[in-house]
Amino acid sequence: MQDQNSLLAERARLIAALKECEVEMNSKKVTLNATFGKLGSMFSKLYAPDLMLATTVTGQFYLIGLIEIIAEHGGHVVSANTDGVCVAASPADMAMIRDAIYLYGWATNFEFEETKYRTIAIKDVNNYLAVTTAGKVKAKGIYAPGGLMKNPTNEVCTLAAQAYLRDGTPVDQFIHEHLTPENFADFTQSRSVTGGAVFYTDIRVVDDWINLERGAWYRQAWYDMGKERKPLKRVSRPAPVVAGDKPVFLGRVARWYYSLDEKRSIHYVNNDNMVPKANASTACMKLPDTIPQDLDVGRYIEEAKTLLRSAGVST
Repeated sequence: MQDQNSLLAERARLIAALKECEVEMNSKKVTLNATFGKLGSMFSKLYAPDLMLATTVTGQFYLIGLIEIIAEHGGHVVSANTDGVCVAASPADMAMIRDAIYLYGWATNFEFEETKYRTIAIKDVNNYLAVTTAGKVKAKGIYAPGGLMKNPTNEVCTLAAQAYLRDGTPVDQFIHEHLTPENFADFTQSRSVTGGAVFYTDIRVVDDWINLERGAWYRQAWYDMGKERKPLKRVSRPAPVVAGDKPVFLGRVARWYYSLDEKRSIHYVNNDNMVPKANASTACMKLPDTIPQDLDVGRYIEEAKTLLRSAGVST
């Protein structure tokens, strides 16, 4: 019993030590990447274009050599980026490729790592979904969840796409099952809006054109709200326009969800242009306790299917 307790304690110690090493590894990775980035900046004290080229060109040559070896042994290179290649091959060819890569690593003093994928769906080299043989999902670009480097954008759609590839769960089934008040944040998207955002809860037909001079027309609403717009150039009076009504000002960061009410939308305050993907949308600056009645679930289902189709996956 004491030996078992000792083993469990040692295991817990090793797991904690591993986590500390991962933190140290990631912090040093940031330091190294930042230093390398400054090698090519002529405004930095670290400016050294010869070192920058030596790093990138050498890495590219080694990568090209690796790709050549893979192709010579029957492998098909699906994609390649700066630090790895995605290879498709039969089990027999893959065994020969592994042996060749081992020798290549010995000759170049590189240590190669392999991740086996069961399924991979690629839109391009920077946007893809992959499922390992262990069922773990790797997502990049538009398929990745939001974080410090990416605004949260309808996370439920990326989660549905991942579930479809990983488990075969139908997109509409996953989204309906995921629709709970606790998960509602996954049905919203957020972004910083330069100059601030305004949420229009309704629309109306407006005819407030002002003839500044011959052939130049300006809307009274642009004057009233201090919006920066160039006059419309035409001889005759422009037709009435459909404009947002009953505005609610949101501030510099806006969050919203897709709405069944097509009259609702979110716009930039300074020029009244619509915020991307904010048509037929309701502002959601505070997460609700219940599911809104106007939530357009069908739009999320279609967006998730579009994500899969863009990667060549039929649903």
